[in-house]
This record gives sequence, structure tokens and C-alpha cells, in this order.
Amino acid sequence: MGEKLCVTPVKFEDHVEITSLLRRLDMVVPKSSSDAQRLWSGLWLKNPALMHNGNNPALGWKVEDQGKIVAFFGNIPQISWVGKKKFRVSAARAWAVEKKYRFLVPKLCKAFFEQENADLVLISSANEGAGRRCIEYGGAKMPDQSYGEVLYWVVSLGGFSRAILQKMGAPKSLSKIAALADIFPLSLITNITSKNLQNINTLPVKFIEKEFDVLWNKLKVAHPQCLLATRNAETLKWYFGLGSFAEKTKFIVHHKDGVLVGYAAVVREDVPSINLRRLKIADLVVLENDPETVINLIISAYREAQIQNCHVIELIGLPLNIRKIVSQLKPLRRKMSVFPFYYKALNSTLVSPLEKQKNWYVTSFDGDTGLV
Repeated sequence: MGEKLCVTPVKFEDHVEITSLLRRLDMVVPKSSSDAQRLWSGLWLKNPALMHNGNNPALGWKVEDQGKIVAFFGNIPQISWVGKKKFRVSAARAWAVEKKYRFLVPKLCKAFFEQENADLVLISSANEGAGRRCIEYGGAKMPDQSYGEVLYWVVSLGGFSRAILQKMGAPKSLSKIAALADIFPLSLITNITSKNLQNINTLPVKFIEKEFDVLWNKLKVAHPQCLLATRNAETLKWYFGLGSFAEKTKFIVHHKDGVLVGYAAVVREDVPSINLRRLKIADLVVLENDPETVINLIISAYREAQIQNCHVIELIGLPLNIRKIVSQLKPLRRKMSVFPFYYKALNSTLVSPLEKQKNWYVTSFDGDTGLV
């Protein structure tokens, strides 16, 4: 059987079979066929990065057995920049292989890690197996190890405690007692949410406008050595409009003298299995790393979590200097069980720069992490 099975590129028309495979493997997929088609159409047909890839960027690879897709490694074409130079990025998405076809994983890995029409491949939500494969095929961990640490603030101590107890398998009676925890004061951020914030507004994704293009061009100038994922208005609207919680996704924006100087994108990523309502700061950009703007955006994101009745708000990534500013708000911290971000530079000019922590500006926006 193994000799007859081939790895071939996927086409958009394969999305129905791919969704069926993901569902069989209990992976997260849209509930309805129409929602699934909208997601794959967004990822593979409406992706703004496609206009920058004249050489037919790979959408992914599949293996079929008797007309049924039994293995799939997905790919999302993206564009990143170092100053004015453009680089083609392929972000891993939804790797899925039926158990009896696991012997095909090396062939699928070879297709992904040795693809021709990309300068860089990313795995931004890696499990232990994916990380090991990346190392095996010449990749590496992102040099900023702080990406493996989650910063978080509890919004509802009762709701958060109930979720943790449920995850631990505690009796339901303890969960009821945990509800009383909301009468106790929380962290430092709670004590300053009454602060009167000036020039802060909250926008739904559909109201992202041209001022984001101006901010994006300034950002490239401010970080000429950093690898930056495209953050123009079109790309932000596309990316954050795809997820299942797109209607609840908000952009918290900060203006000075009428000019946009920073934003925080907040995305819902609940954990239904333990009834945890969670808000994530999926991206945060501030010109000149202004401490007041950073802090005001985090406080505003916390307020948005309160409005959405979330139990916790989380943040991963960001350069070290911004994380130091965020630390003034006394976040709690937890280590991820597996480091989640790996990469392989396929363009030789990226190899040396990406070995240095200072040349990365990574948030949940990079790769597929924010596409929940």
C-alpha cells in the first residue's frame, strides 16, 4: 500500500474532504459546511498575500487512498518584511494524518520543509511531534524563549477557579464554592482599571481603515532589522475576520493628536471543555514602544475582557522591551508544556539574522495561532 500512495499538492476543491478528515480526527473545524467553505475560501482564495506570490505558493499537501484524503499538511501563504525587503512565508496549518498512514509523515514533512516557493516556513502552534520534526528537517526554535511563557490576568476569580477545578477533575461541590472567589480583590490591573484613559477607542474588525496602513509603514521604518508580518489594513481585516469569534474580535486603538500610534487586537479563544471564557491579546503594536501607550492598551484590553464576561485575559510574544513594560501590570505567568514556535529559513539571507532574538517581533498574529 505504501508504495502506491503519493504526496500531492492540494487545491481549494479539496477543502470538503480535508474538513471531513479533520472532523474524523477530532480536530477543531467549523460546525457547518458553509462555515467551513468560508474559512477555507478566506485562507486560500482571499488571502492578500497571494498577490505577492507569482509562483503558485503551496496551499498544502495531501495523500489519497482510494479517492479519500487520509493525510493532510496545510499551508497558509503569508508575507513578512525586513525593512523594505519582502519575504514569502509559509505557515503550517492543521496537520492531520490517520493513524494507519503515519508512516507517510516523513514524505509530508519533506514537502513542507523543502518547498520551493517560500523563503521561510513557520510552525506557530507546534506540539512536541511537530517541533521534533522541524529540528529533524533543519529548522530551529525561535531564539526568544519567552514566547513559551504566557502572561495572564484573572478577570473573574470565581469563573477562573471553577475552570481550573474542572480541569483537575475536582467535585462539582468545590466548583460551587469557587464562585464565591469573585468577592476577593484581584491583581494590580484591577485597581487601575478605573483610570481615565484618553484617546482610546475600540473598533470592530470591519472598521479597520487606511490609518492602519500609515502605522504599518512607520512600523517598518522603526524596526528595520526585524522580521515583521504584514500589518496593513487589508491584511489585518482579512486575518482577524476569519476566526469563529470574528464578531467579538476588537481592535483597541490609541491616537495622539489625531494620529494612530498603537493598537491591541483582542480575540476570543474559549475553552469549552472546562467552561473557560478567555480573551487573548493576539497582536500589539506601539510606535517607539511608548510605555504609557502600552500600559493604556493593556488596561483597555482588560476592560474589554470584563465587558465580554471573560474569566481571564492572556498574552504571548512581543519583544523583550515591550514585555518589560507589560510586567509593570504584574501579570501572572505560566510556562507552556511545549515550546510552540519553530521556523526554518529557506532563503540563505535570513539564516544568520533569524538566529538573533532582537530580529524577531512575534505575537499570536504570526503564523496560524490567531486563526481560532
